[in-house]
Amino acid sequence: MSDCIIWNGAKAGKGYGVRCINNKMTYVHRIAAEERFGKIPKGMVVAHKCDTPACYNPDHLFICTQKENLEDMRRKGRSAVGDKHRTKKHPELILKGSQIGNSKLTEEIVKQIREMYIPRKMSLTMVAKEFGIAFQTVSKIVNRKSWKHV
Repeated sequence: MSDCIIWNGAKAGKGYGVRCINNKMTYVHRIAAEERFGKIPKGMVVAHKCDTPACYNPDHLFICTQKENLEDMRRKGRSAVGDKHRTKKHPELILKGSQIGNSKLTEEIVKQIREMYIPRKMSLTMVAKEFGIAFQTVSKIVNRKSWKHV
């Protein structure tokens, strides 16, 4: 395979080369792929055989689905799964409870839910209505299937 052609201009967050065309940021490797292969069909991505984000050598590019791109990544051992996942080395990065952005509950509310239900003061449905949540959510909380850290 020929050498990579590395983009030395502006780069996006993960190191992909970008250019501004008609006031729109465009990936350089996509521009190179369109010059070589023609218009990229909707729903398709441009992947790198060389796995170098800044490379825009058309010989290193191929058009595929996102699923095929992810399969290629796994086949090459570049996916962050299992022991390679960042949270294996840094478990403190795992968000819990109210740290999760779309969480509707807080640790204090979870404690209240357990206090209301555990001695069977109220049914799951009654606790759920009290807090405006699904009774399945209450069940997971009181059975420690969720919010285990509280």
